[in-house]
Parts: sequence; C-alpha cells; structure tokens
Amino acid sequence: VVQMGTKNMSSSSGTGTALMVALLVSGLFAGCFGETVEEVDEPPVLEGSIPGTVALGELYDLEVEIMDESLGSVIVNVEVNDLPVDTVFRTQDYYMGGERKFVVIGTSDLGVGTHKIHISAEDSSGQQTTWMALITITDEIQETDDDESEEIVEEDTQENNETTEEPVENETTEEPVE
Repeated sequence: VVQMGTKNMSSSSGTGTALMVALLVSGLFAGCFGETVEEVDEPPVLEGSIPGTVALGELYDLEVEIMDESLGSVIVNVEVNDLPVDTVFRTQDYYMGGERKFVVIGTSDLGVGTHKIHISAEDSSGQQTTWMALITITDEIQETDDDESEEIVEEDTQENNETTEEPVENETTEEPVE
C-alpha cells in the first residue's frame, strides 16, 4: 500500500513537470512571435474650454490641461493679448498613478473688452502645440435698488446635475432674496 502511494506521487510529479515544461515552451514562443508595442512620441495636447463672457470683477480662473508622455519636460508659454504672462500651474494626481497638469489664467486683471489667450507647449523632442481662445469681459454688474452689487451664487442640483444661478444680496438675511 505504501508503494502505491509513492508510485502515485511520482506519477503526479511527472505530470507537474510536463505541465511546467509546456508552460515554459509556450512562454518562449509567445516571446518570439509576440508583437512589441512601441510608444509613439506624440506632440503635447492642450485641452480646455472657457466661457465666452465673464463679468468684470468676477473671479474666474481659466484652466487648460496639458497632456504628454513626458509631462515634466514640456515647456509652456502663455500670452494674453500677445504679451507674455507669468505661468501658473496646478497639478492633480490621476487615479491611475499619473499626474495631470493644468495652466491656470486668472481673469481678475483683465479689463472690459475682448482678450486673446494663447498657450504654446513644446516637448523634449521639439514637437509644439498651440491653443488659442477669445474671452470677453463685460462691465454688466447687477445692482439692487440700494445701489449694492449682487453676487451670483451657484446651486448644484443632484437630481439632474444642472447648475442654477440665483442672485443674493451682500447683506446677511435670514430668507433668500427672490
């Protein structure tokens, strides 16, 4: 009885060895015949959208995302009305371990009128991309009977993800102003 147990063990060991050899051989052939995917060096991508019109004095930051295989080596230049401006970046950790990078342009220093925003990005291999948009700053500020300006407060409704705007007086009140 003991010999049968030994005989069965050697039999299963032989099956395990055969299986191991089959896996190694198939892995070797897969390496020989498998296609190697090479990463293609693409130019940087600039992506963003901005509102067409912003009220004077309204604090608004324009954000344009920069994407590239080598994000750390991308050189970015920002111009407003054909004049270079200091570049401010915001980074965000991406859920897959990467990083997202944004160019941030504030509108608080822009006067009334139409302004051209121009961003260029160049990667380490010299590939360049440009992005341009126009934004209009208006002086239309809502006023109350007391000559006090009103703020726009955004409410996010969770049912349909629509944003509604409701004017609110700057004074502290217990009830919402309609």
